[in-house]
Amino acid sequence: MPVTVVVFPSDLKRVGDVRRLGGRLIEIEGEVKGYDGRAEIILSRLSQLRGDAAHIPPLPKDYDVERHGKYRAGSMRFPKPAKTSKPKKQSPPISLEDPSEPLSPSA
Repeated sequence: MPVTVVVFPSDLKRVGDVRRLGGRLIEIEGEVKGYDGRAEIILSRLSQLRGDAAHIPPLPKDYDVERHGKYRAGSMRFPKPAKTSKPKKQSPPISLEDPSEPLSPSA
């Protein structure tokens, strides 16, 4: 049965650059819990990793957790570009004539 490893953004500084683990066979120690019909282990500290996986580099200082994209072991998708706002519809033109003055008769 496959097990999903979950790393919350608040734990990334303690764990390290988990992006380096994508697609690799790793050993991890932790309690297996059920979540949404799947088995998962929450990775909250580097000491849970064993073997080669325990030697991942720290998270880059310029890494922005809010703009990290979606990563999953074995596949990687880049964030979608930001949507641009549509131009606002213009309101109907405003008449420059003074409404208090009578209209001039047409010929």
